Amino acid sequence: MDTSTNLFIRACKAEHPHKRLQKLFNRIYMSTEDTQRIDIELGHILGNIVDEHCPMGVVKFMSLIEEQESNYKIAQEVPPHRHYTTFLALMYRIRFTGVDKFKGFIKPLKWRLQDD
Repeated sequence: MDTSTNLFIRACKAEHPHKRLQKLFNRIYMSTEDTQRIDIELGHILGNIVDEHCPMGVVKFMSLIEEQESNYKIAQEVPPHRHYTTFLALMYRIRFTGVDKFKGFIKPLKWRLQDD
């Protein structure tokens, strides 16, 4: 597993994952203020990680997207663009997958100390 993939997985498992992923994307790829463009690109990056390390079927993926959109409808808020909900679904898939599923993942020292 390359370093950038490792960093993106760690960012998904961080306390404020969306902000951390945006900062990481700006640092590694390109610095932009266009959040929609960042969400599209992060969707591609996280999609590749999900495909390789924690695959899921189409039905599961679509249900995660629908779940994200329904959260906005319940709160009576305007749902964000489709790229954002796709990004959120992929981020949550990585976030709630155990680190043992990611072959080659290097745990941060903080996590290794908690395991002991």
